[in-house]
Amino acid sequence: MKTSILCAVLLCLSTCLSAQPHSAMKFAGPSTFGVAAMDAWQENETDTILFLMTSGSEADITLPALTYNALDYTIPSFTIHGATFAFNMSTHNAEFAEQEFSETFTVDGEEKTSTGTLTATYDGSARQFRLTVVMSYGRMPLPVTYSLTADYVTPATAIRTVGADIQSSADAHPVYNIIGQPIATAQRGINIIGGRKVLVK
Repeated sequence: MKTSILCAVLLCLSTCLSAQPHSAMKFAGPSTFGVAAMDAWQENETDTILFLMTSGSEADITLPALTYNALDYTIPSFTIHGATFAFNMSTHNAEFAEQEFSETFTVDGEEKTSTGTLTATYDGSARQFRLTVVMSYGRMPLPVTYSLTADYVTPATAIRTVGADIQSSADAHPVYNIIGQPIATAQRGINIIGGRKVLVK
C-alpha cells in the first residue's frame, strides 16, 4: 500500500512539473540580487535555474553564476543538493519551507563554500517557480540575497527552419541559445524560440 501511494505521488509530481523523473527542468525569469544590509540591489532581466527532482520530496537546484555589476564580482554557478519540499496533491503546488544548505565546490583550483537558507514555492497551475536564497560565499563580509520568479521552459523538441517570420516569432516569445541561455534576439544557427529549436540561416 505504501509503495503504491509513493508511486502515485511521484507520478503526480512528474506530471505536474511536465518532465520525467530524474530529468532536469529549466525555469527562466527575472531576478534580484544584492546585499540587504546595504540596501544595494541589482535587477536582472532573465536568469535560468535548473531543477532536478531526486525523489518525491527532494530536489537539486542549480543557480546561475551571479555577477554583482557594481563590484564586478561573481559568485559562480553551483548546485544546492537535497532541497526538501512538500507537495499538495489537490492544488499541484509544492512548497520548500525555509531550510539551511552548505555546498562546497572548486573554483579555479580553490575550494569555496556557500552556506545559507533557501525558501521556494512552485505554482502548478501557472508552472511558475519562486525562489529566495540568502547566502554567504567564501570570504564575503555580508550575506547576499538572490530572488527569482521563473516560468517553466518547455523543452525544445524538433528543429525547424524559418525565414522572414523569424523576427515576429522572436518578438512574441523568449529567445534562448542552444544551451538555454537567454539572448536578446535570434542569432544565426540554432535558437530556442517558444520552446522549439529554430534554425536561423
